[in-house]
Amino acid sequence: MTSRLSAEERELLKLIERLPVAPEKKNQWTQNVNENGLTEGLAEELRKALLVAEGEKDNPLLRRRYTSQLLQIVQRWRLSRQTNKR
Repeated sequence: MTSRLSAEERELLKLIERLPVAPEKKNQWTQNVNENGLTEGLAEELRKALLVAEGEKDNPLLRRRYTSQLLQIVQRWRLSRQTNKR
């Protein structure tokens, strides 16, 4: 378990709650972030989930917005991870 979540990880948790996916997936991702933090594998899994339309109430504009937000969070996370290694 990570001792403290970064700002990017906290923002990711908020985004996960808004995603139009099954509650089981949301719970799995939330638990994963809380236990392991954000990882490249999790980021890729979230990105792929946003590419797939789910259900009849699918809104492509919302999916694009969430994808954009996810990419911004991941980019900031990568940058902060690189600067912390120095």
